[in-house]
Amino acid sequence: MAAAHPPGRQLCIIACCSMTVLGPSLPARASEESISRREHRTCVELRDASKLAEAASHCRAAYDALPDDTREPPLNARSLIVFDGYNTYLEAFEATNDIEFLCAGEELLTEYLAYLDARLPAEARPDDRQDAQKDLAELAARRGDQKCSEPVVEPLPRQEDLLPVVLRPQPQQEAPPPTPGSGLRIAGGVTLGTGIALGLVAAGALAYGARIRDERDTLTNAPEPVGPEGHALADRLDGLGTRANRLAVGTAITSGAAIVTSIVLLAVDAHRRRGQRLSIAPVVWPTGGHLSLRF
Repeated sequence: MAAAHPPGRQLCIIACCSMTVLGPSLPARASEESISRREHRTCVELRDASKLAEAASHCRAAYDALPDDTREPPLNARSLIVFDGYNTYLEAFEATNDIEFLCAGEELLTEYLAYLDARLPAEARPDDRQDAQKDLAELAARRGDQKCSEPVVEPLPRQEDLLPVVLRPQPQQEAPPPTPGSGLRIAGGVTLGTGIALGLVAAGALAYGARIRDERDTLTNAPEPVGPEGHALADRLDGLGTRANRLAVGTAITSGAAIVTSIVLLAVDAHRRRGQRLSIAPVVWPTGGHLSLRF
């Protein structure tokens, strides 16, 4: 048997319907409100057709699709959907004796009261608050000692709590100071690598010169006369060998200087990192000069 609406409730529902239809809506919320109205209409039609279980889910969907709007027309639509949902849940329980409909109605009314507390002053919409609390007590009385699973109703932030968040800039962390002598260590490593590479070039040039010299000796010491072409080839081999020897000597000297320089740089870097004092001083003798490391 369908529950009858109290006279005051019928007047409230008629007024809510009128204000919902005539009330202005923002274009950005048109889709949400149209979904809510469509679900609400489906809920009422199914309830009138005695399909109460299906109607209850559509009433809940209509409430969930409501926009978060505290103007008078959307608030009237929210109240209309909530109390229609309460009647639907109550009629579904009377038809099926399924406690889940009572629990779902309690959850809906609890969320509605929490919304009013979070979004409106305490003195706003007193009739809706009183009716919701009375209907909530009615559902709890019908449920008796039977337990519902605890509904998860997250508290909504109040309007005065919605303040802009000021993000304070985090202090920038300064880069760690460079390790003393790191530049010398890098320069010493590069110079050492260059010296080793030049040493390999010098060794290769010496080996090439030795092979050219062997070929020339083989040609000139042949038992048979070599003729003009052989002499020309011997002269060309002699020139190649001379150039290879000069290249070997030049790169060997440069390689040795680079290796010595790298050793000096690495030694200076090592002593600086150990905190020891180190100096490089030129020393001049009558026979020449050199650099002296003092530490």
